Amino acid sequence: MPKTRWLDEDEQVTWRGFLLATKLLMDRVERGLKRESGLSFAYYDVLSRLSEAPDGRCRWRTWPWRACSTAAGWMSHTIDRLAKDGWVRREEAGVDGRG
Repeated sequence: MPKTRWLDEDEQVTWRGFLLATKLLMDRVERGLKRESGLSFAYYDVLSRLSEAPDGRCRWRTWPWRACSTAAGWMSHTIDRLAKDGWVRREEAGVDGRG
């Protein structure tokens, strides 16, 4: 098994700076979204991806999970919440009756 190469001091400073900048940016984006729309970043991410889908629809099985900030396990909860708040509408999909 190859030996793990840990970051040297300069690399750690750079890495920690990146993590801090990312956190500060995401906190600011999250606050702005909540203030302007009442939505979290994760909910906004889902809505933006739906807006790019053909006819604004996306089947559960074809959702681009890897590119989305909402984990697959939480997607059903997210869609339920967005539907309850009037942002999306669930529909049965064709013959199989699944979404």
